[in-house]
Amino acid sequence: KVEAPQEFEAVRRAERETTMAWKLLHSMPIPALVADSYYGIRLLQLLVRHRRKLRNYLGPDRLQFPHEAMFPIMDANMSAESWDFCQILQSRLNRGEAMSQDETLTFLKLLKEAGDGVLSKAFGQMMGHLALAHALLMHEEGRETAMKALAHAESLYQLYKYMQYRQKPPQFTEEVLFTGWYNGGDYMHFFFSAWPFWELQLEVAKQLRLLEEPKLAAREDEEFEPTFLIYCGQLDLSAESFGRWPGHLALAISQGTDCRRHMLEALLETRDTAWVIVLSPFLAEVELNGLTRALHRGIKFLRK
Repeated sequence: KVEAPQEFEAVRRAERETTMAWKLLHSMPIPALVADSYYGIRLLQLLVRHRRKLRNYLGPDRLQFPHEAMFPIMDANMSAESWDFCQILQSRLNRGEAMSQDETLTFLKLLKEAGDGVLSKAFGQMMGHLALAHALLMHEEGRETAMKALAHAESLYQLYKYMQYRQKPPQFTEEVLFTGWYNGGDYMHFFFSAWPFWELQLEVAKQLRLLEEPKLAAREDEEFEPTFLIYCGQLDLSAESFGRWPGHLALAISQGTDCRRHMLEALLETRDTAWVIVLSPFLAEVELNGLTRALHRGIKFLRK
């Protein structure tokens, strides 16, 4: 048995308390964290921030963990189907969008036949149901249906943790620090996993909060200042494309070839407009609901 050296052990009171807090948070049920906890969103924001710092500092893309380390454990032996879904999911979250229900259900069906390892398959199924809950909320299918998907995700999450604790750690010789994390069988794997585990929970929590505060969300929409949107390209955009836009929205749309001239002329008309949005001419195959939500969030962020 390989024992961690003294400097890796939590010997100070602050370190012991921090470790205990992480373990308690790690054991918290997913529905309770995203739906029932008053501090859920704030906690998830902190988790996402710490995860980014740790991954950027200790686990950059060019410095991969050795395959024999089996770390992070949920990424070990991932199939091509799981990896593709993971990357697309992360890309959608970066753009403020969600996977569609069809994409998520298709992935869950493929995962049954995919060649994932036992742990990676259980974790992938959990992430699939979590993504399904996000899709249901983003497409306004209702809280009750989304909570059922979250309940499935939680049952799979408990199954994953049960199987992880039953795994025997490999015999390391040099990766002492990784051995300590592996034997803990807890949150350190989530920090370095390719799966956006906490990021997805954060987005689900935000959508649930919006459902619980419709009056507040409506008031924020009514306070939107006039917005002017400029676009020149191949997309067929119109006022109806942004039908749910809160407040007044003026558009200058062109599908001509002289986009530079069109945009310069349109910008001259925006002197008395609070917000000006200039869409790239290279935009293609955009999901309009996702684009509208991303623009909403961008303006709301700039207004803070």
